[in-house]
Amino acid sequence: MRDLTFKLIIIFIATLLSIYSLEIMLAFWNHSSLKAKKWDKNNLSRYSVYNNLKEKNPNLALTSAPYNYLKNNNYGLLPLSGISNILTINCNELGYWAKYVSDRYGFNNPNDSWDKEEIKYLIIGDSFVLGDCVNKPDDLSNQLRLKIKDNFGVLNLGYGGNGPLLKYATLREYFPNKKVHNVLFFSGANDLTELIIEKENKILKEYLVNDSFTQDLINKQKIIDRISLNKINEALKKYEDDKKRIIYFDQIKPKNILYLTNLRHRIMWVFGINIIFKKEREISFQKELLTMLEKTKEFVKNKGSKLYFIYLPDYPGDYDGFRILDRLSYLKIPIINIQHEVFKKHKDPLSLFPFRKRGHYTPEGYKLIAEKIFDLTKN
Repeated sequence: MRDLTFKLIIIFIATLLSIYSLEIMLAFWNHSSLKAKKWDKNNLSRYSVYNNLKEKNPNLALTSAPYNYLKNNNYGLLPLSGISNILTINCNELGYWAKYVSDRYGFNNPNDSWDKEEIKYLIIGDSFVLGDCVNKPDDLSNQLRLKIKDNFGVLNLGYGGNGPLLKYATLREYFPNKKVHNVLFFSGANDLTELIIEKENKILKEYLVNDSFTQDLINKQKIIDRISLNKINEALKKYEDDKKRIIYFDQIKPKNILYLTNLRHRIMWVFGINIIFKKEREISFQKELLTMLEKTKEFVKNKGSKLYFIYLPDYPGDYDGFRILDRLSYLKIPIINIQHEVFKKHKDPLSLFPFRKRGHYTPEGYKLIAEKIFDLTKN
């Protein structure tokens, strides 16, 4: 019996050492110039793509997400959009680099969307709403545009990484002074964790405590363009500086190694198994999220529009966001659960994701979602 116990202990220790050795190797790889150079070679780095394309087209930008300004913001202004009127590189998940021409306020819209007599759909959300990683007309907002009359518009105010407070602030700043029939508030399971970060920002807090607060962003686009360009240039410089080092030791966090973060992300990516657990999803921020949605509901109601809450799954089998849905009933906001309405009814839901892996949706995925939303909101 002692021999068996001893052998089991040895096996356990050896397994643990092997797992952590693999975790450390992945941490070094993920934070190394070796990976960066491989991405450059395989045309997977948006910074190298940006540099190469900018030689031929100087009027070019990268997406510049608002969450990038939540910490260490010395600008005195919190941009909620990107650079205006410019060809913008988005992302690559389907084997090509998706791009769009931004509108006058830095969102992914044709400029005439702002000039329509009435807005049929104003959509607010994160990267799925922005249109990652497909080209026009395959993105969600353009799929909806194909289904409505010409004199009605679709206004897309989505941007990558936007949590509920950034979405609410964007609504406050850019809601048009005209009839808006429906506001589509897109949400996913990550809204809870994003709210934790957003509530630490002083400017965003003002939108919560002061219903009349505004940054007047709609009249400050030139300033936003300048701030966004500076941010892109800072990121480019950091990218080039990082490539001069072999390992970025300052970016490797012992806590992440302890919790096997790199290994779990790799397993999630390769096998599609969700083993990324976040305690924040279980704590009181669920209640704060509902408070945030209640403020959004009141704002939309006061504008004479109808609000829909639309749940988007990150991947088939991810049900963390359902905790949000379970508590929404008392707010009496109409809910469209895309997990149930589209993915569970599809014969092959994995085919709606890039190469059947975790990421954003394929053109077919965006198309099916737009069709379902139109069917459920056309009355």
